[in-house]
Amino acid sequence: MTSSPPRVRARRLYAALPTIRAKVAAQVLFTDSDLYARYQLLGGRAGMGEIGMGEATLFGHRHLGYASGWGTWTRADGSFVELGPGFDRVFAAWGAATWGDPTPERAILGGASVGFIGSSVLLVWSPNFGTGMVVGAVRAYWESKGALRSWIGFPVEREILQPGGVSQQYSVGRVWWSPATGAFTTVGAIGGRYAAVGPSVLGYPQSEEGAAGAGARQQFQQGWIYWSNPTGAHLLSGQILTRWQAGGGLQWLGFPTSEEQRTSSSGSGQDFERGSIFRSDATPAVPIYRGIHAIYAQAGGPTGCLGYPVSGETAATAGVVTQRFQGGTITFPLTGAPAQFLCHS
Repeated sequence: MTSSPPRVRARRLYAALPTIRAKVAAQVLFTDSDLYARYQLLGGRAGMGEIGMGEATLFGHRHLGYASGWGTWTRADGSFVELGPGFDRVFAAWGAATWGDPTPERAILGGASVGFIGSSVLLVWSPNFGTGMVVGAVRAYWESKGALRSWIGFPVEREILQPGGVSQQYSVGRVWWSPATGAFTTVGAIGGRYAAVGPSVLGYPQSEEGAAGAGARQQFQQGWIYWSNPTGAHLLSGQILTRWQAGGGLQWLGFPTSEEQRTSSSGSGQDFERGSIFRSDATPAVPIYRGIHAIYAQAGGPTGCLGYPVSGETAATAGVVTQRFQGGTITFPLTGAPAQFLCHS
Protein backbone atom coordinates (compact mmCIF):
# COMPACT_ATOMS: atom_id res chain seq x y z
CA MET A 1 0.00 0.00 0.00
CA THR A 2 1.45 3.36 -1.04
CA SER A 3 1.07 6.52 1.00
CA SER A 4 -0.49 9.70 -0.39
CA PRO A 5 1.86 12.20 -2.05
CA PRO A 6 3.13 14.95 0.31
CA ARG A 7 1.03 17.66 -1.39
CA VAL A 8 -2.17 15.61 -0.94
CA ARG A 9 -1.38 15.01 2.75
CA ALA A 10 -0.72 18.72 3.21
CA ARG A 11 -4.05 19.70 1.63
CA ARG A 12 -5.92 17.23 3.86
CA LEU A 13 -4.15 18.56 6.96
CA TYR A 14 -4.96 22.14 5.98
CA ALA A 15 -8.64 21.25 5.46
CA ALA A 16 -8.74 19.65 8.91
CA LEU A 17 -7.21 22.66 10.69
CA PRO A 18 -10.56 24.23 11.81
CA THR A 19 -11.60 20.99 13.51
CA ILE A 20 -8.18 20.55 15.08
CA ARG A 21 -8.19 24.13 16.38
CA ALA A 22 -11.68 23.67 17.86
CA LYS A 23 -10.67 20.47 19.65
CA VAL A 24 -7.49 22.03 20.97
CA ALA A 25 -9.49 25.04 22.18
CA ALA A 26 -11.95 22.74 23.93
CA GLN A 27 -9.18 20.88 25.70
CA VAL A 28 -6.90 23.80 26.49
CA LEU A 29 -8.75 27.12 26.68
CA PHE A 30 -11.52 25.91 28.97
CA THR A 31 -9.61 23.65 31.33
CA ASP A 32 -9.87 26.25 34.08
CA SER A 33 -13.66 26.77 33.76
CA ASP A 34 -16.36 25.44 36.08
CA LEU A 35 -17.87 23.54 33.13
CA TYR A 36 -14.58 21.73 32.57
CA ALA A 37 -14.44 20.91 36.29
CA ARG A 38 -17.96 19.52 35.98
CA TYR A 39 -16.85 17.45 32.99
CA GLN A 40 -14.04 15.96 35.04
CA LEU A 41 -16.45 15.23 37.89
CA LEU A 42 -18.63 13.29 35.46
CA GLY A 43 -15.71 11.08 34.54
CA GLY A 44 -14.08 13.15 31.82
CA ARG A 45 -13.34 11.34 28.58
CA ALA A 46 -14.07 7.95 30.10
CA GLY A 47 -17.49 9.02 31.36
CA MET A 48 -18.76 11.45 28.71
CA GLY A 49 -16.47 11.02 25.73
CA GLU A 50 -14.33 13.74 24.21
CA ILE A 51 -15.38 17.38 24.50
CA GLY A 52 -17.09 18.49 21.30
CA MET A 53 -16.60 22.03 19.96
CA GLY A 54 -15.90 23.65 23.28
CA GLU A 55 -17.78 25.95 25.62
CA ALA A 56 -20.49 28.18 24.14
CA THR A 57 -23.15 30.56 25.47
CA LEU A 58 -26.69 29.90 24.25
CA PHE A 59 -29.88 31.69 25.42
CA GLY A 60 -28.08 32.95 28.50
CA HIS A 61 -26.76 29.48 29.45
CA ARG A 62 -23.18 28.32 29.14
CA HIS A 63 -22.93 24.92 27.50
CA LEU A 64 -20.32 22.22 27.04
CA GLY A 65 -21.14 19.36 24.68
CA TYR A 66 -19.58 15.92 24.52
CA ALA A 67 -19.01 13.36 21.79
CA SER A 68 -21.37 10.98 23.60
CA GLY A 69 -24.30 13.27 22.74
CA TRP A 70 -24.64 14.51 26.34
CA GLY A 71 -24.08 18.10 27.32
CA THR A 72 -23.82 20.20 30.48
CA TRP A 73 -25.76 23.46 30.87
CA THR A 74 -25.39 26.14 33.52
CA ARG A 75 -28.48 27.50 35.28
CA ALA A 76 -29.30 30.88 36.79
CA ASP A 77 -28.66 29.68 40.34
CA GLY A 78 -25.15 28.50 39.46
CA SER A 79 -26.06 24.81 39.31
CA PHE A 80 -25.55 22.44 36.39
CA VAL A 81 -27.84 20.09 34.54
CA GLU A 82 -26.92 17.36 32.07
CA LEU A 83 -29.09 16.67 29.05
CA GLY A 84 -28.77 13.41 27.14
CA PRO A 85 -28.59 12.71 23.39
CA GLY A 86 -32.36 13.03 23.03
CA PHE A 87 -32.44 16.59 24.37
CA ASP A 88 -29.04 18.35 24.36
CA ARG A 89 -28.75 19.15 20.67
CA VAL A 90 -32.48 19.79 20.28
CA PHE A 91 -32.41 22.39 23.04
CA ALA A 92 -29.34 23.94 21.43
CA ALA A 93 -31.16 24.16 18.09
CA TRP A 94 -34.70 25.14 19.20
CA GLY A 95 -34.20 26.88 22.53
CA ALA A 96 -34.84 30.49 23.50
CA ALA A 97 -34.07 32.67 26.51
CA THR A 98 -37.79 32.77 27.32
CA TRP A 99 -37.79 29.03 28.01
CA GLY A 100 -35.88 29.48 31.26
CA ASP A 101 -33.56 26.96 32.96
CA PRO A 102 -33.81 23.32 31.86
CA THR A 103 -34.78 20.79 34.53
CA PRO A 104 -33.17 17.36 34.84
CA GLU A 105 -34.48 14.64 32.55
CA ARG A 106 -37.20 12.48 34.01
CA ALA A 107 -38.64 9.19 32.85
CA ILE A 108 -42.29 9.17 31.79
CA LEU A 109 -44.40 6.32 30.46
CA GLY A 110 -43.12 5.64 26.97
CA GLY A 111 -39.98 7.75 27.11
CA ALA A 112 -38.51 10.78 28.86
CA SER A 113 -39.06 14.53 29.19
CA VAL A 114 -37.28 17.78 30.06
CA GLY A 115 -39.15 20.80 31.36
CA PHE A 116 -38.07 24.41 31.75
CA ILE A 117 -38.42 26.67 34.79
CA GLY A 118 -40.50 29.72 33.96
CA SER A 119 -42.27 28.43 30.82
CA SER A 120 -44.70 25.73 29.70
CA VAL A 121 -42.29 24.23 27.17
CA LEU A 122 -41.77 20.47 27.49
CA LEU A 123 -39.37 18.45 25.36
CA VAL A 124 -40.37 14.80 25.10
CA TRP A 125 -38.56 11.78 23.71
CA SER A 126 -39.64 8.28 22.70
CA PRO A 127 -37.60 5.49 21.11
CA ASN A 128 -39.94 5.33 18.12
CA PHE A 129 -40.15 9.03 17.21
CA GLY A 130 -37.15 10.78 18.75
CA THR A 131 -37.63 14.25 20.25
CA GLY A 132 -40.66 16.53 20.05
CA MET A 133 -42.00 19.59 21.82
CA VAL A 134 -45.32 20.48 23.46
CA VAL A 135 -46.25 23.81 25.00
CA GLY A 136 -49.08 25.73 26.62
CA ALA A 137 -52.72 24.71 26.30
CA VAL A 138 -51.96 22.00 23.75
CA ARG A 139 -49.46 20.47 26.17
CA ALA A 140 -52.05 20.49 28.99
CA TYR A 141 -54.61 18.82 26.71
CA TRP A 142 -52.11 16.18 25.49
CA GLU A 143 -51.03 15.37 29.05
CA SER A 144 -54.67 15.08 30.16
CA LYS A 145 -55.14 12.37 27.52
CA GLY A 146 -52.13 10.37 28.71
CA ALA A 147 -49.11 12.09 27.12
CA LEU A 148 -46.89 9.55 25.33
CA ARG A 149 -49.43 6.81 26.10
CA SER A 150 -52.39 8.79 24.74
CA TRP A 151 -54.40 7.83 21.66
CA ILE A 152 -53.22 11.08 20.06
CA GLY A 153 -49.66 9.83 19.78
CA PHE A 154 -46.33 11.67 19.70
CA PRO A 155 -45.76 15.31 18.63
CA VAL A 156 -44.06 15.01 15.25
CA GLU A 157 -43.92 18.73 14.48
CA ARG A 158 -43.92 22.00 16.44
CA GLU A 159 -47.02 24.16 16.84
CA ILE A 160 -48.21 26.05 13.77
CA LEU A 161 -50.06 29.36 13.99
CA GLN A 162 -53.55 29.21 12.48
CA PRO A 163 -56.15 31.99 12.05
CA GLY A 164 -57.31 32.58 15.63
CA GLY A 165 -55.46 29.63 17.15
CA VAL A 166 -52.80 26.94 16.68
CA SER A 167 -52.48 23.36 15.51
CA GLN A 168 -49.91 20.63 16.04
CA GLN A 169 -49.45 17.34 14.23
CA TYR A 170 -49.11 14.15 16.28
CA SER A 171 -48.40 10.62 15.11
CA VAL A 172 -52.12 9.71 15.17
CA GLY A 173 -53.92 13.02 14.60
CA ARG A 174 -53.73 16.81 14.63
CA VAL A 175 -54.58 18.86 17.72
CA TRP A 176 -56.38 22.16 17.10
CA TRP A 177 -56.75 24.86 19.75
CA SER A 178 -58.40 28.27 19.98
CA PRO A 179 -59.27 30.42 23.02
CA ALA A 180 -63.00 29.97 22.33
CA THR A 181 -63.03 26.19 21.92
CA GLY A 182 -60.05 24.74 23.78
CA ALA A 183 -58.18 21.81 22.25
CA PHE A 184 -59.56 18.86 20.30
CA THR A 185 -58.05 16.32 17.91
CA THR A 186 -59.01 15.45 14.34
CA VAL A 187 -58.05 12.06 12.92
CA GLY A 188 -58.57 9.87 9.87
CA ALA A 189 -60.89 10.83 7.03
CA ILE A 190 -62.67 13.53 9.04
CA GLY A 191 -59.31 15.01 9.99
CA GLY A 192 -58.18 14.97 6.37
CA ARG A 193 -61.35 16.67 5.17
CA TYR A 194 -61.12 19.33 7.87
CA ALA A 195 -57.46 20.00 7.14
CA ALA A 196 -58.40 20.63 3.50
CA VAL A 197 -60.76 23.50 4.44
CA GLY A 198 -59.38 24.58 7.84
CA PRO A 199 -60.66 26.96 10.51
CA SER A 200 -61.46 29.70 7.99
CA VAL A 201 -64.41 27.62 6.71
CA LEU A 202 -65.63 25.54 9.65
CA GLY A 203 -64.03 27.24 12.64
CA TYR A 204 -62.31 25.08 15.26
CA PRO A 205 -63.41 21.65 16.53
CA GLN A 206 -65.86 21.72 19.44
CA SER A 207 -65.80 17.99 20.16
CA GLU A 208 -63.77 14.87 19.60
CA GLU A 209 -64.85 12.55 16.80
CA GLY A 210 -67.73 10.29 17.87
CA ALA A 211 -69.80 7.44 16.47
CA ALA A 212 -72.82 8.28 14.30
CA GLY A 213 -74.91 5.41 12.95
CA ALA A 214 -72.64 3.27 10.78
CA GLY A 215 -70.03 6.01 10.63
CA ALA A 216 -68.63 8.94 12.58
CA ARG A 217 -69.05 12.67 13.02
CA GLN A 218 -67.29 15.67 14.56
CA GLN A 219 -68.65 19.07 15.49
CA PHE A 220 -66.99 22.37 14.56
CA GLN A 221 -67.89 25.98 15.29
CA GLN A 222 -69.58 26.42 11.90
CA GLY A 223 -70.92 22.93 11.24
CA TRP A 224 -70.21 19.20 11.26
CA ILE A 225 -68.27 16.66 9.24
CA TYR A 226 -69.98 13.29 8.79
CA TRP A 227 -68.25 10.17 7.52
CA SER A 228 -69.21 6.64 6.55
CA ASN A 229 -67.25 4.06 4.59
CA PRO A 230 -69.58 4.14 1.54
CA THR A 231 -69.96 7.93 1.40
CA GLY A 232 -66.66 9.36 2.63
CA ALA A 233 -66.32 12.53 4.72
CA HIS A 234 -68.43 15.59 3.92
CA LEU A 235 -69.20 18.96 5.50
CA LEU A 236 -72.66 19.96 6.69
CA SER A 237 -73.40 23.55 7.65
CA GLY A 238 -75.82 26.44 7.47
CA GLN A 239 -79.45 26.14 6.39
CA ILE A 240 -79.00 22.70 4.87
CA LEU A 241 -77.58 21.32 8.12
CA THR A 242 -80.44 22.84 10.12
CA ARG A 243 -83.09 21.35 7.78
CA TRP A 244 -81.39 17.94 7.69
CA GLN A 245 -81.26 17.79 11.49
CA ALA A 246 -84.88 18.93 11.82
CA GLY A 247 -86.06 16.21 9.45
CA GLY A 248 -84.34 13.39 11.31
CA GLY A 249 -80.74 13.43 10.09
CA LEU A 250 -79.22 10.04 9.46
CA GLN A 251 -82.47 8.16 10.07
CA TRP A 252 -84.16 10.31 7.42
CA LEU A 253 -81.90 11.12 4.46
CA GLY A 254 -78.80 9.21 5.57
CA PHE A 255 -75.20 10.43 5.28
CA PRO A 256 -74.21 13.27 2.94
CA THR A 257 -72.70 12.00 -0.29
CA SER A 258 -71.42 15.37 -1.51
CA GLU A 259 -70.50 18.83 -0.28
CA GLU A 260 -72.97 21.69 -0.56
CA GLN A 261 -72.56 22.98 -4.10
CA ARG A 262 -73.76 26.00 -6.03
CA THR A 263 -76.65 24.98 -8.28
CA SER A 264 -77.27 28.47 -9.67
CA SER A 265 -76.14 32.03 -9.05
CA SER A 266 -78.63 32.29 -6.19
CA GLY A 267 -78.84 28.84 -4.67
CA SER A 268 -77.16 25.60 -3.68
CA GLY A 269 -77.89 21.98 -2.90
CA GLN A 270 -76.42 18.96 -1.18
CA ASP A 271 -76.94 15.26 -1.89
CA PHE A 272 -77.58 12.55 0.69
CA GLU A 273 -77.96 8.80 0.51
CA ARG A 274 -81.75 9.05 0.18
CA GLY A 275 -82.36 12.46 -1.34
CA SER A 276 -81.18 16.07 -1.60
CA ILE A 277 -81.78 19.40 0.09
CA PHE A 278 -81.92 22.62 -1.94
CA ARG A 279 -82.00 26.27 -0.88
CA SER A 280 -81.84 29.65 -2.58
CA ASP A 281 -81.88 33.32 -1.70
CA ALA A 282 -85.63 33.32 -2.34
CA THR A 283 -86.57 29.90 -0.90
CA PRO A 284 -85.83 28.01 2.35
CA ALA A 285 -83.90 24.77 2.58
CA VAL A 286 -86.29 22.07 1.33
CA PRO A 287 -85.74 18.31 0.96
CA ILE A 288 -86.55 16.31 -2.17
CA TYR A 289 -86.54 12.52 -2.00
CA ARG A 290 -88.26 9.31 -3.10
CA GLY A 291 -89.80 9.36 -6.60
CA ILE A 292 -90.02 13.15 -6.68
CA HIS A 293 -86.24 13.36 -6.49
CA ALA A 294 -85.76 11.44 -9.74
CA ILE A 295 -88.39 13.35 -11.75
CA TYR A 296 -87.03 16.69 -10.47
CA ALA A 297 -83.61 15.78 -11.86
CA GLN A 298 -85.23 14.84 -15.19
CA ALA A 299 -86.95 18.24 -15.29
CA GLY A 300 -83.58 19.98 -15.06
CA GLY A 301 -83.36 20.52 -11.32
CA PRO A 302 -83.01 24.09 -10.01
CA THR A 303 -82.06 25.46 -13.44
CA GLY A 304 -85.05 23.83 -15.17
CA CYS A 305 -88.55 25.18 -15.49
CA LEU A 306 -89.46 24.14 -11.94
CA GLY A 307 -86.76 26.18 -10.19
CA TYR A 308 -86.22 25.60 -6.46
CA PRO A 309 -88.65 23.77 -4.16
CA VAL A 310 -90.74 26.12 -2.02
CA SER A 311 -92.19 23.51 0.35
CA GLY A 312 -91.86 19.87 1.28
CA GLU A 313 -94.08 17.04 0.15
CA THR A 314 -97.78 17.34 1.03
CA ALA A 315 -99.58 14.56 2.82
CA ALA A 316 -100.99 11.98 0.43
CA THR A 317 -104.37 12.93 -1.02
CA ALA A 318 -106.20 10.30 -3.06
CA GLY A 319 -102.99 8.28 -3.13
CA VAL A 320 -100.88 11.10 -4.57
CA VAL A 321 -98.05 13.11 -2.97
CA THR A 322 -97.43 16.61 -4.31
CA GLN A 323 -94.52 19.02 -3.98
CA ARG A 324 -94.52 22.66 -5.02
CA PHE A 325 -91.69 24.50 -6.73
CA GLN A 326 -91.11 28.07 -7.86
CA GLY A 327 -92.24 27.23 -11.38
CA GLY A 328 -94.64 24.35 -10.96
CA THR A 329 -95.43 21.08 -9.18
CA ILE A 330 -94.47 17.43 -9.13
CA THR A 331 -97.03 14.71 -8.36
CA PHE A 332 -95.96 11.29 -7.14
CA PRO A 333 -98.61 8.53 -7.12
CA LEU A 334 -98.12 6.07 -4.27
CA THR A 335 -99.65 3.39 -6.48
CA GLY A 336 -96.38 3.00 -8.32
CA ALA A 337 -97.40 4.98 -11.38
CA PRO A 338 -94.72 7.33 -12.76
CA ALA A 339 -94.28 10.73 -11.14
CA GLN A 340 -95.09 13.76 -13.29
CA PHE A 341 -94.05 17.40 -13.30
CA LEU A 342 -96.04 20.40 -14.48
CA CYS A 343 -94.46 23.79 -15.13
CA HIS A 344 -96.52 26.99 -15.03
CA SER A 345 -95.10 28.23 -18.29
